Amino acid sequence: MSFEHGWEPPSFAVAFPFAVVTCVCWGSWSNAAKAADDKKIPFGAFYGAYAVGCFLFAILAFVTLGNWRFFYCGDIYGKHAIKALAGAVFAGFVFNLANILLILAIQIAGLVVAFPIGIGLALVLGTVLTYIVDSSGNPILLFSGVLLGLLAVLVSTVGQKIRDAHTKTIAQDNSSEDGHPSGFAPLPDIEASPEHLQSPGTLGQFWNRHKSMLLCGLCGVLMSCWSPLNAMAVADPDKSCSDNEGLLTAYSSFVLFTGAVVVSTPPIAVLLLHYPLNGDKPQTLPAALASLPWHAHLYGLAGGAIWAVGTLSNSIAGSKLGFALSYAVGQAAPMVATLWGLLYYREFDGAPVLSFVALGFMFVLYAGAIALIALSK
Repeated sequence: MSFEHGWEPPSFAVAFPFAVVTCVCWGSWSNAAKAADDKKIPFGAFYGAYAVGCFLFAILAFVTLGNWRFFYCGDIYGKHAIKALAGAVFAGFVFNLANILLILAIQIAGLVVAFPIGIGLALVLGTVLTYIVDSSGNPILLFSGVLLGLLAVLVSTVGQKIRDAHTKTIAQDNSSEDGHPSGFAPLPDIEASPEHLQSPGTLGQFWNRHKSMLLCGLCGVLMSCWSPLNAMAVADPDKSCSDNEGLLTAYSSFVLFTGAVVVSTPPIAVLLLHYPLNGDKPQTLPAALASLPWHAHLYGLAGGAIWAVGTLSNSIAGSKLGFALSYAVGQAAPMVATLWGLLYYREFDGAPVLSFVALGFMFVLYAGAIALIALSK
């Protein structure tokens, strides 16, 4: 097979496993974030290293598998060049903001709230928008699979909610044994709260009360936009060179994508360190970096590399499967994240039987979703 345009999967059978790799990597990179949090590494510092890890892997893939080929056909004067360059760069900016909002929403509201709203909305809206840009596959089977994927997210949420309610009951019982009435915990010091959050009806109180829901909704909308933007930028190997003139390869598009992530990360990291939304102590970026040993940045680099493997695999698979199909399979990542929590972190140890029943249904629904999405092609 020719490497003229960079390596491309020759068939559906070769391309589909790359979509599954996307699912695995997207569901696994957050382990690095969890490990960094356990090591008390500030989120802003971790995310800076994460962005660099993404970009370094993109460069490595571009010079090896990508064969240094930037435009699939033609050059910067090709008829689609401006659209392609802008699409890849804006996809990176949009994804980066959405990804940070998702992580913050998880930290503030937990997975039970953040995933069904953020990932569920991104799964449905993102697949629809990507299908509009790249209409490939049977839409009935594709969107039936997407519906099953959305149901799987919701069922997973039910299982986690049952587990959390059980854990809360145990904590309340322990609290009553420590001298506090069961079901009641010491009230926070209202005087320590900013004055504008104490006054009913103010904008500050509205934000304090609803920030997690707003973050999740905004995250879902933004997360749904990067895939169609990327689909606009990448060439379709099944089309003629004339139709692909000025479009990018999967590898060059990913370099621009991750470059936009790197460029947009420092100002976002500075804001998050100065005005943390999750209750952390405010810091400056130089102080946060100076307080960390060099090996602390390995967590972010590893997390970025894992995510980058998954996202490049999504783009490689999309060129053969269709980007809507590839994106929909990748968005089964919550199934993989749940497996990590279930088997490695033992987060469901001692949970009620109903929690495990819900998780069982989740896996069945995701299996059905992936099967329908695969059959749509």
